Amino acid sequence: MKTKRIWCFTLAICSIFIALATKAQDYRIVYPESYGNAVAFFNNAPWITDTLARYGINPCVAKAVVFPEVMRYSALKDAIEVRALKVLYIQYGKEYANFSVGQFQMKPSFAEELELAWNQLVDSSNSPLPFGKFDTAPSATARLERVKRLESVSGQLKYLAAFIKVMQARFNTDTASSTWFLAAAYNVGFQKSEQEIRKQGSMPYFHAGTLKPSQCHCYAHIALQYFTEQSENR
Repeated sequence: MKTKRIWCFTLAICSIFIALATKAQDYRIVYPESYGNAVAFFNNAPWITDTLARYGINPCVAKAVVFPEVMRYSALKDAIEVRALKVLYIQYGKEYANFSVGQFQMKPSFAEELELAWNQLVDSSNSPLPFGKFDTAPSATARLERVKRLESVSGQLKYLAAFIKVMQARFNTDTASSTWFLAAAYNVGFQKSEQEIRKQGSMPYFHAGTLKPSQCHCYAHIALQYFTEQSENR
């Protein structure tokens, strides 16, 4: 009981810290170019909103979850990295090449873990899901198809929808519907416990450039700001 009270107190302190830190920063000012580019990316692709809605996902929440990654995305760097590494991954697996790719900066290791979790959800779900199982065989063919999905926005949207559905199945409704929590889990690892996600997710590790600046920010705070802006503009 004492341990539970200490944990609740710690969560309360963290929540206060998160609220104050979020209020104190305007990430449009901190990252004027990359923030504006990420907003423009979603504004110029309304089909993304339609696709997420068709998957039964709240588009405002889903777009906010990956918004900081869209800020960081570099098309030139991404193209070079994919060309250089995808052959190694397809032939030999994530132990030889595990690289961030696409606007949402997803790695093959993330996709592999998510596919396994999604397939388990498909098997256990009593309600219809927007799509079926992934091929998770340890084969070059399955890895090739995985890379194809990772290279396209539509494929990454499928993974994003699966991520949110898996999180909703793992955690209670209030937790799984929290934009801040989902963004933190996306950033630090969705397989971790709620305590680990909340703790690591509140740390200022995010930077939008290729070189790490002297000051970083919390990934989930940026996601929450974009979510709030979307909600206000609806």
